[in-house]
Amino acid sequence: MGSDPQRAGRSAYKRAEPSTNGTGVFRDSGANVDHEDKERDSGGGPAETDDGTVDAGGDASEAQDESRRSILQREPVRVVAGPTGSGKTTTMARLVAQHGSTCWLADRHESLDEAVATIEAAGGRVGRVLSLDGKMADGTPHCLHPGKIHQWQEKGYDYRAGFCNLARCCDREGNPSECSFLQSLDELEDADTIAVTKALASRPGFFQSKGNTHRENIVVDEDPIGMLRPLVQITRDEAEKMVALAEELITEFLEKDDDHPAVKQARVLHQTAKWCWREMAR
Repeated sequence: MGSDPQRAGRSAYKRAEPSTNGTGVFRDSGANVDHEDKERDSGGGPAETDDGTVDAGGDASEAQDESRRSILQREPVRVVAGPTGSGKTTTMARLVAQHGSTCWLADRHESLDEAVATIEAAGGRVGRVLSLDGKMADGTPHCLHPGKIHQWQEKGYDYRAGFCNLARCCDREGNPSECSFLQSLDELEDADTIAVTKALASRPGFFQSKGNTHRENIVVDEDPIGMLRPLVQITRDEAEKMVALAEELITEFLEKDDDHPAVKQARVLHQTAKWCWREMAR
């Protein structure tokens, strides 16, 4: 109110906007027409030919313009903040059920279970990767070698090519029709909405594959409890001492009871400490 009418290509908020002539030249609200003409004359956009038509520079120029327009039309990032239990996940899950075309990311499998259950209860359908150590309704395991595949995943190796497909490693030989875990991976490509862990999404090429190039939204479900955990840093010497401590614990508990629950925990501690020490020793 009380201001001049807004003209085409101008912003009432005094910010740079893409030009309306399709050149891809950005104009500022304070820039005048003479400045824009100089940008075009200097090769910043398509040139006008003798017959009055515009030479867009061929397919390459058209592809660049289309790429620019695609970037400018992307939706912004929205943050939904609220205390635990306020209904953030439930609300977003219902919206995803209505709209679809979403990649839902969470830290823990339990969080994914909650989101998937809510989406499906609201009428949506979700594709997700089956757990390695789970079983089908008839008792058939999702994966015959969950422990080994988990180790391959931790290292970031291609377990499908280097393990699953080899007859000497797995009787299923990487056949998705026999391996429900691999089948669930393949089905992500065609699913409208998927729900996966952030660990899977962090692998190279994830957002260029699994059908994600066609999905419109990404929902990142943060774990507030995990974010509140303080970061603990240890030195190489401390990791070495932890390895020795774990070995002492394993020896002590094995003398008392081979099946003692503490033995398993001590072995996990030993493996973790040894892995940390090796990584820092590189």
